[in-house]
Order: sequence, then C-alpha cells, then structure tokens
Amino acid sequence: MIAPMLGSWMARFQKFSNRPWYLPLGGLLAGLDFFILVVPTDGLAVTSVLLQKKRWFATAVAFALGSTLGGVIMAWMTLRWGEPFVTWLLGDALHSASWSQTSQFVIRHGAKALLLFAASPLPLQLPIAICSLAHMPLLEMAGLLLLGRFFKFTVLCGLASRAPKLLGRFRKVADEVQEIEVARLDEKSGTERKE
Repeated sequence: MIAPMLGSWMARFQKFSNRPWYLPLGGLLAGLDFFILVVPTDGLAVTSVLLQKKRWFATAVAFALGSTLGGVIMAWMTLRWGEPFVTWLLGDALHSASWSQTSQFVIRHGAKALLLFAASPLPLQLPIAICSLAHMPLLEMAGLLLLGRFFKFTVLCGLASRAPKLLGRFRKVADEVQEIEVARLDEKSGTERKE
C-alpha cells in the first residue's frame, strides 16, 4: 500500500507528464525503489503511459534504465560492504523464509533466476543481494538486470498504451494504479475546493 502522502506526491508529479524532465525523474524514482522500498514503479509507469500514450516506449526505456541503475548500485554496495549492508537495507531479511526460498531458487538456477526476477513484477532486492553475496560479477548482473527490466517495462508500458484493461488482471499493478488514481482524484478535489 502506498502511503497517502506518497500517493498525493505521485499525483502531483504526474501533472508534469508532458515535461522533458519527467521521464528521467521517473527513471530515477525506479532506481531509488531499491533503497526506499515504497515507490510504486509499476503503477507509476502505467499511469505515466495512460497520461502520454504516444510516449510509451520512452517511458519503458526510462524506467528500465533507472531501475537497472538502482539495481547495479545496490549490487555494487552489497559486493563492497556485504551482509552488514544487506541487514541495514533490508532488516532481518537474511534470516527470513523469503531469503531462504529465494536463495535456494537462485542457487539452483543461477543467472537465469536473476533474469527471471528482473523480468517479473516480483521484488528484486533479495535476488540482487544473494547474487552479490555469491560474488556474481557486477557486469553480468548489470546485463541481466537491463535485459529483464527492459522486457518487463516494455511489456507493461506497451500493454498500458494498447490494452489498459488487460493490466487489471495483474493485481499488484492494478492496486498501484488504483492508489495513484485515488490520490490524483483527492488532489484534484482538494484543488477545486480551494478555488
């Protein structure tokens, strides 16, 4: 769930969807999601496309590049500072059932597992941390993240531009889009009341 203040900020941010700085800033937010863990990047990408359908591919590229950059920075920091950094960033994740399941999956499937996570709507922090702690080369991780994120955001933004109702079948994306839309409506009604 998006914090109400963040949802309101997202709604205000999207008023500027036609500005040249909007997509690079959206990509930056996608990268920051690895560190602040509350940016609804899928919902933000979809609603951005719904506002500017002709820019769907540019939106996909911006979000893919930003997300990849954030993932590579997280991987580099994990390689550099190890488990203490993972504990600082993700809390007790190292001792969770999710960590155990994800690490078994990554150990079993290797690089293909990271690619699969990068191409899916699943959280990417644990697989990146596991691959980094297993000393997967940073350049290999960067390539896998870029390929997976490019695929994910191209499909997501392409569907948003051509078949937005189909995205309603993806619960996580639909929930994020709905929360951003509610915040936008709340913002709009607050602006109308002031006038």
